[in-house]
Amino acid sequence: MFFNRSKDDPLVEGMEQFPTLLMEPWRVNELIEEEAVIQRRRLFRAIAWTRMGVALLALIVFFFYGHLDSVVTVVLLCYIIFIFALMLRGSQHPDGINRYSFLMAIFDLSLLSYFIVINDSKAEIGFLFLSVLLSAMLMPFGRLLIIVTLAALSIAIGSMKSVINQFYWPFSAQNWWDILQTQSHLFLPSENLQAILAMVVGIFVTAVVANRLASWSFRNEVKAQFRYKQVRHVLSFNRSIIEHLKSGVLVLTADAKIISINQRAIELLNLSSTQAIIHLRDLSIDLARRYQHWLSSGIEAPMPYRHNEGAQEVSVSFSGFGQAEQRSVVMMNLESVNESLQQAQEAKLQSLGRLTAGVAHEIRNPLSSISSAAQLLGETAENPQQKKLTNMIVTNVKRTNQIISDILGLFKETQSRRELLSVNETLTQFCQDFSLANSERRFEIYVTGEKDLSLYFMFDAGQFDQVLWNLAQNALKYAGVDNLIITLQYQLAPSRKNIYIDVIDNGKGIPAEKIPHIFEPFYTGGTSGSGLGLYLVRELCSANNANIVFMPFEGDDAFGARFRIVTQTFFSKNTKPKAG
Repeated sequence: MFFNRSKDDPLVEGMEQFPTLLMEPWRVNELIEEEAVIQRRRLFRAIAWTRMGVALLALIVFFFYGHLDSVVTVVLLCYIIFIFALMLRGSQHPDGINRYSFLMAIFDLSLLSYFIVINDSKAEIGFLFLSVLLSAMLMPFGRLLIIVTLAALSIAIGSMKSVINQFYWPFSAQNWWDILQTQSHLFLPSENLQAILAMVVGIFVTAVVANRLASWSFRNEVKAQFRYKQVRHVLSFNRSIIEHLKSGVLVLTADAKIISINQRAIELLNLSSTQAIIHLRDLSIDLARRYQHWLSSGIEAPMPYRHNEGAQEVSVSFSGFGQAEQRSVVMMNLESVNESLQQAQEAKLQSLGRLTAGVAHEIRNPLSSISSAAQLLGETAENPQQKKLTNMIVTNVKRTNQIISDILGLFKETQSRRELLSVNETLTQFCQDFSLANSERRFEIYVTGEKDLSLYFMFDAGQFDQVLWNLAQNALKYAGVDNLIITLQYQLAPSRKNIYIDVIDNGKGIPAEKIPHIFEPFYTGGTSGSGLGLYLVRELCSANNANIVFMPFEGDDAFGARFRIVTQTFFSKNTKPKAG
């Protein structure tokens, strides 16, 4: 049960000075109370285990010194079982911990009073002090005064025990009255009275001091644990943010010590993940110089940086936190130069594409008129040269129309309707459709893969069909062989998280100098075509969270082309894909 704590509450006092590092700052009081319950339960268990440990130690001591009898054994074992039961009860019901602590203290005093009466040793007084001390650590002050009073009575009984033992037991009421009248000086002699008063005062002072110190320590422990957990929460949150940034990030102190580095920075700098780096100069002298230059002048070096041969070329920038004259934390940002150029180029292409799409739409009307006029001229022309020229006009008009259709389709805003598709069934169906549509051409197309596994992938069915169609159509156009074989091959990635879908042909392949440009828009390897087919393929794959790459065959006898689509794999159609 949580309580609404006010600002005057000792647990909340001082917390307003603490910066609220919470996702839900309005729950501060409730979270502090939750932490108080956790710490109170922990302290309660520690005190209970201490009591049981002392009782077990007493059993061992009595056994070695020969004072262990059946009565003492049963009493101590019952005590241990009782304390253990209360500890379990308090752990399950933390709102009753104060009540269970009071019951433990009462049972302590009852047990110690029993041993004080039957035993001549003074050791029980020491255990009495220990019991009061343990009770003072968790018990409210009012109940603690009751325990101290009962402890004082136990001490008084222990001091009068030697006098009581001189008489026979049991006594009648008249005998008790006679004894008190005639033997009262034996019960409370002056030296016994002084000793009793000293012990009672000592127990009272010990209990009060221990109670106040424990209360102060408990409040501080709750605050410290609360702050520790919130700081850990914020650090974990910050770390997660840094890890998900697309740029490389190094978090530095003012003296260039590395606090944190994300995975993207490790990839850009081509670092070993097991390499321990403490200072920036241990990583790179050049980066350390750039950092010192930025600290002193505030100017960033414009030249890109490459860490080693396998690393990417990056641009380096700095962002400071804190006052300008005293930077406590600095974030170094690493941006891939190639990716930045690619993003800028894609942005330009998007703008250019929208403009081109608008212009292309306007060009279609006059092209239609030109095509109709050329066809009429071809039908009426008697000169073979004129027929050849009109056919050339019609052919190029059709090509221009195809380019316009590709452009309009490329920049048309359509949302992918992704669904789980069976790999083998989808590829097999495509082979049948493509063979039927190109039945006049001589070629073979078939599917190979791990057909014994039920593999699925997430894709828009229509867009995936368009991707395969473009790739297979390119093989028909540019393979340049008579016995063309198109192979659709699929296999699991080594991690078993992704699936590889390869489109392979046995044609002439793609020249090495053209491979870097094949996915660029308007780039074509021949005199025909719009040059937008592979660009469209890449965009469709990206829209479906997939990736496509060209993988050349290696070796002297290498031939043909191979395009690989990489996407997430699923082993059941009932699997619910993760969002994103």
